[in-house]
Amino acid sequence: MPLRECKFEEAPDNIVELRELTKALEFTGILHRGDAQQTLAVDVAKGTSFMTGLYNTEQITVSKVYGSAGCKYHRHIHNQWELCVVYKGKLEIIMGDVRRTLHPKNFFYIEPNVEHTGIFHEETELIAIIIPGDTKW
Repeated sequence: MPLRECKFEEAPDNIVELRELTKALEFTGILHRGDAQQTLAVDVAKGTSFMTGLYNTEQITVSKVYGSAGCKYHRHIHNQWELCVVYKGKLEIIMGDVRRTLHPKNFFYIEPNVEHTGIFHEETELIAIIIPGDTKW
């Protein structure tokens, strides 16, 4: 299956509301499985990255993702849709030969089963929405 290009768009100015949502929910990281609260270290090739679950069901997962400058994810594939909105920092997304650098207010989505990776060029924060959700993590 050939790689498909992910879509990159400029988010509207009101995307700053996502930052406020994150601040409001940051006190927990509540996942919908009992009273569990969890912040996960994400498997990365280099650097430090954490994913804090904000909302998690079988239908949708919403997480805050933090990556330190220089952090790089391993190339990976998953069977869910992924929509991410950058609200702080600078993130480069790579899919095959396609490379895009994203700044605050930029967002992208990746279709299921498309190999991709990300490089955090500076301390970066984003909101990731995964459909369908994954309650196992």
